[in-house]
Amino acid sequence: IWNGSSWHWAKQTLKEYLADYRYNKEIGGTSLYGIPIPTDDRSKSLITGAYNKAIQENDLTITKTFKINGNFIQLTNAMIIAVGLAVAEHVQKCFDCEATVYSGIDNDTHTTKELVAAAFDTAWEE
Repeated sequence: IWNGSSWHWAKQTLKEYLADYRYNKEIGGTSLYGIPIPTDDRSKSLITGAYNKAIQENDLTITKTFKINGNFIQLTNAMIIAVGLAVAEHVQKCFDCEATVYSGIDNDTHTTKELVAAAFDTAWEE
């Protein structure tokens, strides 16, 4: 929409863009102790299963083998739980940032895709 001086995207278009932006951040991975952790949907599912199994076993010292980014690594149940929590926190932060920016779209603070992306990135850094 042209407001006479610049283009402004329709709110629904900006909200769809924001959802895609958040999703790409969500599946872009995180890290823990310098180890990159993939957060694509399949990885999140496998991590959740391993996390639940580690909790169920109730022994933090049991070691299991995993393959991350083409390399085999050994993780104790304590480490698996930490990874599960880190991934959960990463995903939650993505949704928290999306919610913050979403309200900015509603109140006309973020009226372009560039402003939406910048606002998300700023919220992420806070």
